[in-house]
Amino acid sequence: MAGGGRGGAGLEGGAGPAAGPAAGGAAGGAGGAGGGRGRGSGARRAGARAGRTAGWPARALALALLGLLAAADLGAGARAPLKGLQAVLKRPGGAPQKVAWPEGRAKEVFDLSEQGLEVGLAVDVGGEAGKSTFQQLHVIIHSPEPGLPQATFLAGPADQPGAAGMHWVSIKAADVHRRMGSAYGRMSLLVAVGDEALEKGVLWELGAVEMPRKMGKVHTLAAPQSFMNHLGPQEEITHIMSPPDSRPPVLISLIFTGAVCAPLAFLALGFRVVGARLSRFPSSGVAFLDAALFHGGFGAVLVLYALYWLHLTLLQILPTLSALLLFSAVFGFRNLSNLANSK
Repeated sequence: MAGGGRGGAGLEGGAGPAAGPAAGGAAGGAGGAGGGRGRGSGARRAGARAGRTAGWPARALALALLGLLAAADLGAGARAPLKGLQAVLKRPGGAPQKVAWPEGRAKEVFDLSEQGLEVGLAVDVGGEAGKSTFQQLHVIIHSPEPGLPQATFLAGPADQPGAAGMHWVSIKAADVHRRMGSAYGRMSLLVAVGDEALEKGVLWELGAVEMPRKMGKVHTLAAPQSFMNHLGPQEEITHIMSPPDSRPPVLISLIFTGAVCAPLAFLALGFRVVGARLSRFPSSGVAFLDAALFHGGFGAVLVLYALYWLHLTLLQILPTLSALLLFSAVFGFRNLSNLANSK
């Protein structure tokens, strides 16, 4: 056995010199393949580093553009309070009166029955160039009487660019009557300014005007021609009811009444067929008590049905009906047991 082992070793040793060159060639091939893989991996890593290095300028440019857009967005959305507001009131051919916001108020009450009124507005929202147009720049005539609409006049474009430009509004009694109906008397003169560039809008009471009575009207203050006229009581609506349908003949009614009562007749006939008699009703003892309670529970169910038909609702009768059915089932079972034991 040992010899066999040595022989085997000899065979292995003998195979060694022959396999040496082949093993060396295989090892060289493996080393070459490893070198190729190493060179390929190094080339890929170098390419990735070159790609990342080349991508940095594009990324930096994109980030700079995003920053500029965000700054422009913030600058466009910035709002500031109103810097200044000045009004100029003048009659045609008269001397102008200047009033400054917020405390200023015209001392004169302008009577619109004689002449119209010119109102000029200079609005300063800050900035060197100023602003020539506004989303809301109105002169409003407001009546102290409740329920009356107000007359709103839109200011025109500025007569010159910049903050010094004046927005003019021409107010005449006919234009006010056209917007407010036949309202007259002393009314407030307001200025409303609103724009997306302002932090909040401004409503400024500039003064007061005296509205004349509308020509041809000698009555007291009338309601304006607006939707307020339709808020009073309306005419009563007369409903035309459809005539009742004609009733069927008496014979048809009797036929349906008989069809409804037919189950009672079949019940009485069934009692006669099965031989139900009052003489067989238990007269004493536990059997009498069970039979009486069973029939009493059944009768209570019928009474509950009648109450449901008259004025109770289904949800009102369900708890009581459940209890009565359970009660009748228990004593019905006891009654049947007593009848079976008596035979």
